[in-house]
Amino acid sequence: MVRIEKVVFPRADGKVTFDGSRLISDGKRQGSVHTHPTAQFHNQILPNGTVNVTGIVGDWNRILPQAYHEDIFVKP
Repeated sequence: MVRIEKVVFPRADGKVTFDGSRLISDGKRQGSVHTHPTAQFHNQILPNGTVNVTGIVGDWNRILPQAYHEDIFVKP
């Protein structure tokens, strides 16, 4: 498990969902979050703004969140 803090989803536009691989960035570095289509939150819209992501490091250094309500924290 890893926790990535203070990142944004650059493609968050109020329409794009978690389903598939999504880019995260802290403004200097980038990584990706991958959500499998069987995850309960795969169709949840990407949050707009700064978030913290906790998940399992998977293949190709992707972060695999397990639950939206536990693994994606929107910063106030």
